[in-house]
Amino acid sequence: MSEPIVRVRALSKNYPRQRVDASPWARLIGRVWGWTGALDDWRPLNEGLPVLKDVELDVRDGEILAIIGPSGAGKSTLLHLIGALDRPNHGTILYRGEDVTLMSPGRLAQWRNERVGFVFQFYHLFPDLTAEENVLVPAMVAYSVSAYAAKRADLRARAQHLLDRVGLGDRRHHHPNQLSGGEQQRVAIARALLLKPALLLCDEPTGNLDRKTGEQILDLLWELKESDQQTYIVVTHDDRLAARADRVVRMEDGRVVGEETAPVRAVIAAKGEDAEQTQVASVPPGVRPPPDHGNAGA
Repeated sequence: MSEPIVRVRALSKNYPRQRVDASPWARLIGRVWGWTGALDDWRPLNEGLPVLKDVELDVRDGEILAIIGPSGAGKSTLLHLIGALDRPNHGTILYRGEDVTLMSPGRLAQWRNERVGFVFQFYHLFPDLTAEENVLVPAMVAYSVSAYAAKRADLRARAQHLLDRVGLGDRRHHHPNQLSGGEQQRVAIARALLLKPALLLCDEPTGNLDRKTGEQILDLLWELKESDQQTYIVVTHDDRLAARADRVVRMEDGRVVGEETAPVRAVIAAKGEDAEQTQVASVPPGVRPPPDHGNAGA
């Protein structure tokens, strides 16, 4: 079994509470102090709303880990903390033994840029940049003007290679408004892979796509994973995606409440309108999944 690339220990995150019925006096204070609570509510306001509660999680090097659970369970918050987009209130996040929570802001920005790639449900492409220029954004952030100029030819070749791999080699000069949703997500995937990060964090990568396009994005992600051997952490409500992961953990109410170890290859969606009531079924060792991953079933 491979060693964990990420270790999460006793991780907690609170977000500030705010009163919607603050008194005029409290609102006046809020103008000065940026606080909208009543004076006798300082302590609960300061403690905040708990979103993550002593989360413990290991992510193995080279695996695809799916995180599932109902909305509001803390899945995206956990992903953002692992990727250093936010800071926890308590706990540690170890990346190859180094505590990310203790890094200085400058070191943290460098680590995030070099080691982590992000793919979001909403593509976050710059509308005034072409597909190729959007892919190059992480390098523009990573290097100084002179260093970027010196590496520009190699970086452009890398960006063009990635766009070719995601099937958009002939669209690299198009702007986001000239691309479909699926094509924009492909650009976002290429952007996330530009600097060859060891860790790819995906937050609902198929959540904004129709079923057919979502299947194509899943196929693409898994194809890239096979060739580049990165570690994926994927937050999802998509049964098809979870069914293809090496391991699945379930979160509820800010905690990890269950795990299915490899080989996890089947997801049974509960009947009814609530797609979040998903049960994960583990296939016994030696049983191979059906060849059509798009029709996950047990």
